[in-house]
Amino acid sequence: MKNLIYSLVLLLLNVTAYTQITIKATISDMPGKPIFLASMKFEKLVMVDTAYSNSHGVVYFRLPKDYSRGLYKIMFRDKYSSELLERGLNIILYNEDSVIFSTTLDNLYGDLKIIKSTDNKIYYEFLFKYRNFIDNMGYLRNKLFYYLPGDSFHPRIANAFNNSQLELKAYCESYLKTYPKLFAAQIITSYQMPLMNGYENDSLRNITYQTRFWDFTDFNNELLVMNTDRIYSKIGEYYETFTNPYLSKDQQIRNYNRAVDSLLFKAMVNENAYGAILRRSVEIFESYKQEDVLAHIALWIEQNSCNATTEQEMQLRLARFKEFGIGKKFPALTFTDFFKGDQKHIYDMNNTYTLVIFWGSFCNHCTKMMPAILNIYNQYSQDYFEVVAISIDNDKDQYLSYIETLGLKKWINVCDLQGWSSTYAKLLGIKYTPDLFLLNREKTIISKPVDAVQISTFLEKNKTK
Repeated sequence: MKNLIYSLVLLLLNVTAYTQITIKATISDMPGKPIFLASMKFEKLVMVDTAYSNSHGVVYFRLPKDYSRGLYKIMFRDKYSSELLERGLNIILYNEDSVIFSTTLDNLYGDLKIIKSTDNKIYYEFLFKYRNFIDNMGYLRNKLFYYLPGDSFHPRIANAFNNSQLELKAYCESYLKTYPKLFAAQIITSYQMPLMNGYENDSLRNITYQTRFWDFTDFNNELLVMNTDRIYSKIGEYYETFTNPYLSKDQQIRNYNRAVDSLLFKAMVNENAYGAILRRSVEIFESYKQEDVLAHIALWIEQNSCNATTEQEMQLRLARFKEFGIGKKFPALTFTDFFKGDQKHIYDMNNTYTLVIFWGSFCNHCTKMMPAILNIYNQYSQDYFEVVAISIDNDKDQYLSYIETLGLKKWINVCDLQGWSSTYAKLLGIKYTPDLFLLNREKTIISKPVDAVQISTFLEKNKTK
């Protein structure tokens, strides 16, 4: 009898130790294909597992009981190539033992059916409603620009604008009340917006939106902040609201600085959240080429301390960005043309202007920009304009294929196939692509263009000088 009880206890412990969460997905138009499961970690996707679907497109993922809770992403390769697609399907893994759904790659969201998982049913039900809300708000906002106060139609539009927001607010609150223990409810909360008054002018509505943007975000909710991409995405949306093409340069800088101060101050309640948000803020203003705002962030770090490790990392990064800012000398690079085999020193190049572009064939923004830059390159002599294209690819076949397809061998191509560990990328602290530096004959950095239009405009304006 004792042996029987002992055996049952061991069996129970064994079963408990291997309790799993199971994901069963049916992607009917992806039979016999690799399907990927990745975990969201703020700005990163961490690959967790790969499984092959059967002949019916059914695939299983099984995670141990101590899996990291949060938002995951089911990812796919393109049907006609080996390229991993950016788009995928978000899946909540929180407190349920299984998630079952079906869909097709051709119509990922339209064909989606959540068969088992209340968390995911609620999540997607909300997302579909939210997309409709955003479309409707865009329509009503445009109408408010057209039908100004005093127009007989204005009250009708203003009321519709206000009621649409109240409807979303009530919808979110009903979910929070009905499903308080679901992770979907926490995510839905972060989608709530400050109420703007349709009877006010656009400037006042925008001020309300900016100042109350984070009212529904709990920075102490580390699971929401660090184990989803929700806050990461919201940061980009937030800073965009402070971008105003009608402001002077100084006014725009002050606007951004105000936004940075407000967000970082709110985030300081949680060390990990603050570190991630600080890093994201630096990335955004690096991509905006806003050196004055980055200097402001560096000053903020000096005056405030919340996450010493991240702050030290960002200080070094900001110092490197400043070192290679406009008006500074470009570093003395020596490189070998990948195709011609010629070794060159950048200070030996005597072109009037040289564009150094850090890019990768895996980068969508890069591959959209490169044809436009090639078109500009073909309009000028090499004495006037030269391009040094430094790739951070690590896949030789992919790199060669892209170069050959677009005919990019005309200019100087550099690639050591080391990816982000490239000597050149590390020297300049390159953290994103594309990253462009326009140099004059003396190799002083005179511009950091963000697109081909800025390059073309500058070259055309200065070609007679």
